[in-house]
Amino acid sequence: FMHCEEQITMTNKNPSYSAGTMKHVEKEPELEAILSGSLLKRAHDITISQPNSGGKRNSNEEGLRDRRSGEDIVSSVLTAARYGDRQYDTEEESNAKVEKGGGGRNPDMPILTAYCEPVNQTAWETKPLPTRDSGPTAKSSLFPISYPHVQSCQALPSQWPIDTPPVDLDPFLPWIHDVFPSSDGKNVIFVAQNRRRCYNGQRGLRNGEKAPKGVIPHKNYIHIDYRKNYFMRPQSALFQHVPVKTIPSENLGEDPEPRYRLASHEEADADGMETRFICRFKRFDPTATPNLSIVGYSLSKH
Repeated sequence: FMHCEEQITMTNKNPSYSAGTMKHVEKEPELEAILSGSLLKRAHDITISQPNSGGKRNSNEEGLRDRRSGEDIVSSVLTAARYGDRQYDTEEESNAKVEKGGGGRNPDMPILTAYCEPVNQTAWETKPLPTRDSGPTAKSSLFPISYPHVQSCQALPSQWPIDTPPVDLDPFLPWIHDVFPSSDGKNVIFVAQNRRRCYNGQRGLRNGEKAPKGVIPHKNYIHIDYRKNYFMRPQSALFQHVPVKTIPSENLGEDPEPRYRLASHEEADADGMETRFICRFKRFDPTATPNLSIVGYSLSKH
């Protein structure tokens, strides 16, 4: 509330205020790097080596996942993507094989992939907010993270990236921490929660201790892991649904990907009143060219 009040006061004092006139808040280097998205931009240059545990559970690493910082955040997510979360692998799960024929998973099937965007959160200090670039520039900046170890329907809940998920690099992604088929086998159920809640722990500032640059204390308390807590602010956006309406296609002879626009609840489509995600469903056919085709779309509802 104090932050909002300060903005209102500043706007009243300066009616001609325009974008880009607000001074950038100086932060400690590591906090600046994670909020500006520069850490993810350097992900291409990080070398990923196989964990020393060799696929076995290492009791010495228990509980240390969330103590990583800096480039360790990026490397830990990329390592988990390539080799799996070794803390929770079991012999049964690690023996899950890709089938070359018959039923089950085919080696030609697409690999589970998350696409992360290196969002510059420091740009939000500009008021009013600058226009978001959602065109080719944003698309070209997406960083794909593949999960080749997720290859078994039976072991899917344990192979899913939970402890070191891609949301640690892109806080606009949902933190999916459980996935399983429904009892009748007709649906796949995804369970997602607010990743920021994992970093809400606070501690009091000691006598004479100053808050790090860019960190705002509250009643002399700061978050224990303020870097991740600040970085995960976009997670709260996943709890706010938006009503959308389908934009009619101008190409009547084609079946293009549907586009949507924001609308009021009264004007929104019946299935788009509480939209959080646009889900696109694909079908894999090894005999077809291309072997991957889109079969439909749906708007998620809470």
